[in-house]
Amino acid sequence: MNNNFDRVDLLEELSRYLQNLPRQLPRLRAGKGMVILTPEDTEPVLYLIQSGQVQLYKLTPDGKQCTLTILHEGDIFGETHLFCTGCRQIYASALSDALLYEINTDLFYRLLEENPGLAIKMLAWTTRRLKETEDLLERIAYGDVRTRILYLLLRLCEDFGVHGEEGCLLDIRLTHQDLAHMVAASRETVSAMLSRLARDGLLKSDRRPWLVDCRGIHKQLAECLPADMGKYSDAEGKKTCHV
Repeated sequence: MNNNFDRVDLLEELSRYLQNLPRQLPRLRAGKGMVILTPEDTEPVLYLIQSGQVQLYKLTPDGKQCTLTILHEGDIFGETHLFCTGCRQIYASALSDALLYEINTDLFYRLLEENPGLAIKMLAWTTRRLKETEDLLERIAYGDVRTRILYLLLRLCEDFGVHGEEGCLLDIRLTHQDLAHMVAASRETVSAMLSRLARDGLLKSDRRPWLVDCRGIHKQLAECLPADMGKYSDAEGKKTCHV
């Protein structure tokens, strides 16, 4: 499934239904670092990102942040708070200055009831988001840090990169700490691994935008992971990316 197509398709679909309701849609300007969504929010709201970047994350029992995904223009979030009151474990904060549309529960339900096509696209969107989260959790559980970072770079390139002959230009403002939150590792470990990937020729991160060798990463993962992309490391001796 093409992520960018889904994003644009859903944005256009929502915009078409909402174009006659601009005055009913409040907009939120979120400065970088602002927390937009928390599990404690009492009034569920669906957010549509008009511009900027937003991260979704959870907190572990000991208070550590685990980033689930990064969203940008055309993405939506907050749907789990709308549909499942017992599932409110997600936080959202702005990674950059962002402009968001706020869609309240009554309006959103009315849109879905009146427009079955939109409901189907929302279901497909939510299903893909769930699959991405499942993949992320599996890689955190079974992959070593290098494997997790390689997969993260591929995912960021798919969502944010511009592909060219020399590789993928990745212009996204993430700190090493941000990346550490996304792969469940310490900042020091991530910094050391990024330096090693640079020495191996898979990444040029000394300036913006980063240049990522996606072909090289795919080749390395194919050599060190089983064909089913399953469990990357365990006591049975399955291969990992210690290269």
